[in-house]
Amino acid sequence: MILSNLTVPLLGLVDTAILGHLPFAYYLGAVALAAIIFDMLFWAFGFLRMGTTSLSAQAIGADDFSGSQAILFKSLFLALLIGLVLVLFQIPLFNLAFWYMAPAKEVELYARIYCDIRIYSAPAVLCDYVIVGWLLSIGKPRQVLLIALITNLINLILDYWLVVHQGMLTDGVAWGSLISSFAGLALGLTLVCRNCRRYPVDFTFQHLFILAGYFKLLKINRYLFVRTLCLLFSFLFFYAQSAQQDTLTLSANSVIMTMLLLFAYAADGFANAAEVLSGRAIGAKQLRLFYQITEAACLWFFLASVIFVAVIGVFDEIIIRLLTNIEPVVFRVMIYWPWLLVLPFIATWNFMLDGIFLGAGKARAMQNTMLISSFCIFLPAWFLLRPLDNHGLWLAFCLFQAARSISMALVYYCYSRGRGWINLSA
Repeated sequence: MILSNLTVPLLGLVDTAILGHLPFAYYLGAVALAAIIFDMLFWAFGFLRMGTTSLSAQAIGADDFSGSQAILFKSLFLALLIGLVLVLFQIPLFNLAFWYMAPAKEVELYARIYCDIRIYSAPAVLCDYVIVGWLLSIGKPRQVLLIALITNLINLILDYWLVVHQGMLTDGVAWGSLISSFAGLALGLTLVCRNCRRYPVDFTFQHLFILAGYFKLLKINRYLFVRTLCLLFSFLFFYAQSAQQDTLTLSANSVIMTMLLLFAYAADGFANAAEVLSGRAIGAKQLRLFYQITEAACLWFFLASVIFVAVIGVFDEIIIRLLTNIEPVVFRVMIYWPWLLVLPFIATWNFMLDGIFLGAGKARAMQNTMLISSFCIFLPAWFLLRPLDNHGLWLAFCLFQAARSISMALVYYCYSRGRGWINLSA
């Protein structure tokens, strides 16, 4: 799962490196801005992946493979509908996003070119979320890795060929993402069919229209939807404030954030494993095993943080210059690079607890802690720290991550004291 997750930010690093070596910084800023818009659009529906994994893993823990497949097909149907709605409403969605973020004219121009192409990947991306979530729940991480490798390898090759050899700009990166998304979906559906044939169950097309079967899915997904919206709002707000400072600051912050996401995706390999294993433990009502999984996840998350910080601390300038050779951007990144040395130790605990809470089906607690961290900590902190400019923005972001870690740890403690993990409520 670490290898699978790493393919996503590594692709972002390649995109950054390709665009970071073009003559102007606004190409890099445009893709960074457009990428966060699509993160907002797509990961707002990240519950399709998380909810599928949580409910399917619990079904597998209870030896109910038929229930697991029902969750898969209904989630796929839901993902397809949502993807088509996003395509239909793309114009007002993009207008609202650019109005809110208010970037420089050059940045907005090239970001819109990217958005107008990549939006058509929405159905494929959301269906892929469901497929990945289901494959994780049935213990097929190698197949998830295969999907990620093939999808991102195609994307990488297309990005390099279209931008470097065909002279395209942000449109080349967008076309690479669009084509690779449908290639990944085709592979994912093939793997789903292979796995379903091994465990045949009585599930027909008519079952998709039985509304009662969606209630449990929607119950957990509504909390995850609000939680994910709050998380993406915080990232969108961070990028919006970066863009409103100046293009160089936006470009520098996007480089640093790309490196943070590299760590986050890698560490999420442990979170994904903890999610599946804790879900099965809860489904089988094995509370002792559940606590053992938590302890192991804590250890591995801490070790991952130490290794990541050691590498980026020693090789800081080498890493930065691999991503961009625009000297003003390099200089600006170096100023704010120390924040990247602090954040992993602050954020690693909420990454780990996200996996544990997801596996246990405690989505409401995830939602509530995220609401508090976003609107009671991050926004007030940013307002009070505005005199510090970009350093104030990064400090507010650190406080946001710390609030998430502390609040989720407190909830974990309360659940453990009251033996609330086995409760059926989310």
